[in-house]
Amino acid sequence: MHLSPDDDGVVSEINVTPFVDVMLVLLVIFMVTAPMMQSGLDVELPKTTTVEAVPEDTPHVVLSIGADGRLMLDETDTTDDALPSLLTERVTTPGRTLFLRADAGVPYGRVVRVLGLVRGAGVSRMHVMAEEEEAGS
Repeated sequence: MHLSPDDDGVVSEINVTPFVDVMLVLLVIFMVTAPMMQSGLDVELPKTTTVEAVPEDTPHVVLSIGADGRLMLDETDTTDDALPSLLTERVTTPGRTLFLRADAGVPYGRVVRVLGLVRGAGVSRMHVMAEEEEAGS
């Protein structure tokens, strides 16, 4: 291609360096903040020596009881009054299992009350979650 005498040979291109810089900064921000994002309640599970692993592909719903007694079904905050209807619609599907995550500091009476609500909602399959004790503890 022949350039005319009026053309000074400048070819305009988009400079992508600032774009790449911004994308790398965003990537670093997401990589740093992603591990900090946690769904559900922060629960310290009780420890036991007999822990049985449940296959990850088991269809399940998680009911969490926080140290303050607050309830969360999967990622939905709930109350004692609303829990039975939520359990009925989410857990009573055939093959679904309820996993109960209760903080180690939750009073026993609170856990028993929630278990009564679970049973009253017709949940037939439930596992109580715990962490395995470290050897020598």
